[in-house]
Amino acid sequence: MTVRISLTKPQYEFVTAEEQFPAMVAGYGAGKTHAAIARIIALKLKYPKQNVAYYLPSYPLIGDIAFPRISEMLSEVRVPFTLNKNDKAFTLGPFGSIICRTMDAPDRIVGFEVADSIVDELDTLPMEKAREVWNRIISRNRQKKPDGSLNTVAVATTPEGFRFTYERWQKNPAPGYRIIKASTYSNAKNLPDGYIDSLKASYSSALLAAYLDGEFVNLTAGSVYPEFDRKRHGT
Repeated sequence: MTVRISLTKPQYEFVTAEEQFPAMVAGYGAGKTHAAIARIIALKLKYPKQNVAYYLPSYPLIGDIAFPRISEMLSEVRVPFTLNKNDKAFTLGPFGSIICRTMDAPDRIVGFEVADSIVDELDTLPMEKAREVWNRIISRNRQKKPDGSLNTVAVATTPEGFRFTYERWQKNPAPGYRIIKASTYSNAKNLPDGYIDSLKASYSSALLAAYLDGEFVNLTAGSVYPEFDRKRHGT
């Protein structure tokens, strides 16, 4: 089956990344969720009998984001599916299941097995909670793949300061961890007119570095007057 999904360069790198733990660290509007769902579908088609899990920060986001966006892309690529909202799972006929789960209660990440996982907005969680969620997600990834390849956990997130994603992927990266940076500009053609200008007019330089350029910056210390310059503003 030939499936064509429109992707930017960073999105394509994320969707096709073969590392065990790729992370797309991106600004607002860079298309993280689009890339996450495209990766889910690519994995399902590559490994039809294995399941994939998709994690979001809270239950309302499953209804607001996962259900409509996954349904839309599956229809776009003409993959038949059945959605069971109670079980929070898509059944793709001979292509196994996409299981949707939340990260707000780590102790509920139990009772299922998948081959691969995609985690959306991991960095919105506090550091220790993100660490616990990460460890539990990895423990669910144990369905064996027919080609013997590694089980993967991919992350698509906005950088929220020096939190778990910074620590695990940039400060102390282990083998298999890869960062794919994506600025808002990389997806500009798919954004409404004026979107980027509105961010630039509203945010400080530190917030723009994080939420426009997708960079890790300190979003707490020194944030009272971040633009203050002693020479220019002193009187």
